[in-house]
Amino acid sequence: MSWWGTGRVQRDARRLDGMPDREGSAADAQFVQSMLQLTITNADVKTSVLVAAIALTFGVGTPAIPLYQALEPGAWLAQAGALLGAIAVIYCGIAGMHLVLSLRPRMKQRGFSRYSLPDIVDASVDELVATTKQDDRREAWIQVKNLAEISAQKHDHIRRALTYYPISVALMIVAGAIGIVVRSGPV
Repeated sequence: MSWWGTGRVQRDARRLDGMPDREGSAADAQFVQSMLQLTITNADVKTSVLVAAIALTFGVGTPAIPLYQALEPGAWLAQAGALLGAIAVIYCGIAGMHLVLSLRPRMKQRGFSRYSLPDIVDASVDELVATTKQDDRREAWIQVKNLAEISAQKHDHIRRALTYYPISVALMIVAGAIGIVVRSGPV
């Protein structure tokens, strides 16, 4: 039995020995495509959860920032809290920007592929049906490269958002605590 259950033991054994698959099948690329599509879906779910968390943090945290008290002369603690709150909002915005960018990845055009939606839309039916096994394999691997690039870009932006968001939360907590202290009385 082969590594994905198709019964091609001998051919898979040759591939493990370092010999390339020269028979022209696109099945291995199609398998990788399905795995990459799952990583892209996972990235989109992570983005959705983080957007909701940022919205919640922004909605709950910003009212606690002592903005009005910071306008009073000599209110150094309130001014420090307002400054920390402003920095937290900026970091929250940067994290949000990276999440928006994760929803719109950029990729290079590597050539025609019947597995790529933009190419299918622009192609005629004759172009879509005229293919050989080698063309099919090449086009499948072109799409694998495209999906890998999309997945990598999405996860890179999520990683960047996860760098800024915790800092924003920590600053928001400190600014909110300062706001509570300032509102409770003179310091």
